[in-house]
Amino acid sequence: MITEKLFSAYINGNHADAWRAIAFVKYRDIQGSERAIIDRIIKEALLRIEKNIDIILSILHNEGFEYMNFGNINPLNQTSSRRDSEEFLSKVKEIVAKEEYAGMEGHIPLFYASFISHFNTVDFRGRFEQHNINILLDALFIYPFTNMEELKSTVVSCDFKEEEYIGCMFSPDQFTKEDISGGSGPCVIIANELLVDNFVANYTEDFDFTFLEYIRFCFYWSCFPNLYWATETEREPFVKTIQEVREKLIPF
Repeated sequence: MITEKLFSAYINGNHADAWRAIAFVKYRDIQGSERAIIDRIIKEALLRIEKNIDIILSILHNEGFEYMNFGNINPLNQTSSRRDSEEFLSKVKEIVAKEEYAGMEGHIPLFYASFISHFNTVDFRGRFEQHNINILLDALFIYPFTNMEELKSTVVSCDFKEEEYIGCMFSPDQFTKEDISGGSGPCVIIANELLVDNFVANYTEDFDFTFLEYIRFCFYWSCFPNLYWATETEREPFVKTIQEVREKLIPF
């Protein structure tokens, strides 16, 4: 049973456990009062993510970060922008409707639909004036969409725990992000039921992330998640930035 206590847990520091408690809930199988609580949690998560984007960008700009649209793969050519509230609601409703993806019926997770309906784009690719970076940072970049056809074009086969699924490729791989020839990027799995969230495939075997947890992981590493796998020497230019970001992040 999803109760008000779960929302209280989410906003009062127990956000990770609260999210896992709802992530794989079949949204259409629960009561309206339970849906309302999940909707409030999603709304709160999006607002906190939006504030965190501003926090991280401010810190990165102070470190000489400059946005770069490598390969011109972001048609909006900017780091972040959001839709207005009316457009957000209509987009979510459109995306979570029963659709056919790549010949298979399935549902994009509610939180992913909400995220790409709230934000026009999120793109942290760029360069630093002071730093000579010798690794691929795999900067956080979520594809922008203007219509359902563009969204459907991202549906691909993806691997998760040695099983094949259908998913939405929400981001390029680390090579394509920097205008280097690459392959398939990370995907959020499409399920037969409308789930609140779902696992990210085609990314790493080190963690079992849902889409929200992937965003959380990226933020923890200042939107450059490959720093997790970097050596101490490779990570050294970012130590101060990472520390400041972690001190100021709003938990979600």
